[in-house]
Amino acid sequence: MKKFLLYIMLVAAIGGCKQHKLVDNNKDGIIPNQYIVFMSDAFEQPVIKSRINDADREKQKEKNKAAREAKEKNVVKYLKSKGIDGAKLKTLFADIRVGAIVNMSEAEAEIVIADKANVDTVIQDVTIQINPIQQTDPSIKINPIQQWESPVVPAAQINPIQQSDALQLRYDIDPANHETKALLMAGGFTNGTGRTTVLWFLDTGIDPANPYLNVNAALGASFIVSEPTTQDFYGHGTFCAGVAAGKPIGIAPQIHIGVAEGATVVPVKVLDKTGTGSWGSVIAGLNYVAKVSHAGDVVNLSLGAYDARNQDCYFPGLTRAINNVTSNGVFVTLSAGNDAGNAQCNRPGCINGTNIFTASSINADKTCAPYANFGPSVDYVTVGSRVFSLWIGNSFIMASGTSISSAVLAGIIYARAAPPASGGTVSCMTPPVTSAVR
Repeated sequence: MKKFLLYIMLVAAIGGCKQHKLVDNNKDGIIPNQYIVFMSDAFEQPVIKSRINDADREKQKEKNKAAREAKEKNVVKYLKSKGIDGAKLKTLFADIRVGAIVNMSEAEAEIVIADKANVDTVIQDVTIQINPIQQTDPSIKINPIQQWESPVVPAAQINPIQQSDALQLRYDIDPANHETKALLMAGGFTNGTGRTTVLWFLDTGIDPANPYLNVNAALGASFIVSEPTTQDFYGHGTFCAGVAAGKPIGIAPQIHIGVAEGATVVPVKVLDKTGTGSWGSVIAGLNYVAKVSHAGDVVNLSLGAYDARNQDCYFPGLTRAINNVTSNGVFVTLSAGNDAGNAQCNRPGCINGTNIFTASSINADKTCAPYANFGPSVDYVTVGSRVFSLWIGNSFIMASGTSISSAVLAGIIYARAAPPASGGTVSCMTPPVTSAVR
């Protein structure tokens, strides 16, 4: 969904990546004997295609329960016919796609995928991880890592800090407007309270007790077996939620950090206390959102995996799942990744579709962030460098990364209840990409 272009700045052109389709996505992060099975639409249509909507989210889930359970029952019956019993099923899903996460051997997986009439895709599940230090060289051993703190930002500026002693001058907070420069570049803050729509964060959870966030933990869910609550033990989800919807900090003057101040944020935990999850947990999280989402909701996925061999964004199961999330008027924001490479090689940020927007990062002076991925899949840029936000334990940090840019974009879209306005263009790629503003 590319936008028109206004002002130009010159930077070096982005390089390509080799063409290579992967079934297992990343051989270094394979989860042994764990597969994601996506049934074909001819076998069963997902619930969201004919979902009964209701203003009450719980009633909406219940009204579609019978259809959901019937589809899940058919998946169980089908897998049993292939010699895969219920003991091997880890997760069933039917709202966003119809299928299951299954423990089975490679030989069993080959039997399932051979049935083209009933099965769309079978992929081996792979870990994804948010690491504090981002890998930027695609030629080295690649783990599916995520956009977080960039090595271009000094470590002393990333540590938790206190809101004291000339905070506005030290941490990229504009002293005249009393707001972060990321927020200033996004068109400023707005009141996000009192609305029935919500911001969903598929992430490490969100700190429910943070005084600067309106967290609806009851609406959230965890898909990390070892962490059944949506409490954030890592910090990434809380930080991103603060960028999108954090309330003002301090008294006289207040410092503004969130685009849609006080908007309701909902945690869907797909990454654990070490920042680790899997594509299976992401699919399960998206499936949950599809059960209870409403038109106008915004879903942020500041996570992903970079594979320099995969320029054609090959991941049909995830691509169709994300497209289905938006089929009822929901928006999805994705991060482009921090590999200083081609965003087309970063999943899910390479995915495009209706109401799906990928964000990359610029600096507060409107120059291109050196760590960020750029390329044709990027829809917008926002400031992602040296951004100040919330952290677990009622503390604060400043960090950089396209995770942050995606969260800024989520806040902008939520504030507008529509795609962003244009703040001009930046030539971090060819053609230039639009700067998003509220």
